[in-house]
Amino acid sequence: QIEIINPQKFILLGEVAFFVFFPDKKLKDFRGKFIKKAGKEYFVSYHPAAGMRFPRIKKILEKDFKKIKETISF
Repeated sequence: QIEIINPQKFILLGEVAFFVFFPDKKLKDFRGKFIKKAGKEYFVSYHPAAGMRFPRIKKILEKDFKKIKETISF
């Protein structure tokens, strides 16, 4: 489905989504950052369920979502 739609920007939330695109990397090293790879742009953060369980991660997610809103135009 990704190949058919061919999006240029991705938001990867959680380890599983991150691992699909970057199997040799660690999410913690890229969280809150934009990564460019093969002409695509990826933003990486924690899965929202983690924010529901851990208040510290919820604050990080809020910061990351604000960054997404300020940076990406759809």
